[in-house]
Amino acid sequence: MVKAKDQVNRRLTAQLRTLKEHKPKVIRQKDVADVDWLQAQGLKKVNAEFVKAQLTLCGKNPRSRRYNTCLKLMGIALLKKSPAQYKLFQKIFAVPSRKTLDRVRFTGCLLA
Repeated sequence: MVKAKDQVNRRLTAQLRTLKEHKPKVIRQKDVADVDWLQAQGLKKVNAEFVKAQLTLCGKNPRSRRYNTCLKLMGIALLKKSPAQYKLFQKIFAVPSRKTLDRVRFTGCLLA
């Protein structure tokens, strides 16, 4: 009886471990909802761009993410408003690093 419980516990812990290690599937650009459709649902253009960017960047490696100009500008505005809030925002969403935003601010280069 004890052996059976141990086996069940081992199986469950192994399954939990595999579930924790499961990474989200990378969403391709063609699978992402169109910005116009999101605007038709009642979102402003800036919010629709943010949702689209999050859907495309969520499954990518942080070093292989490429951010558009709108997301960089939004990040700079939030960073100037409150650096602590931006740090929390970075933990939740896929946004540019502070170093990237500093580079954009000081060089004046907003190329995507």
